[in-house]
Amino acid sequence: MYFVVFYGSTADFAWVSDAAIIPYQGVEAFTKYAQEMVDKAQMKSQK
Repeated sequence: MYFVVFYGSTADFAWVSDAAIIPYQGVEAFTKYAQEMVDKAQMKSQK
């Protein structure tokens, strides 16, 4: 578990499980990963 602080107009915090953490490998890698997750979710919703 990780304790995470979110900064914005108000600071917030939460405990986040290891399964929800992805290693940061740059913006391009994250954009690709995010698109893959969207595509995967769309395929599941079509079933």
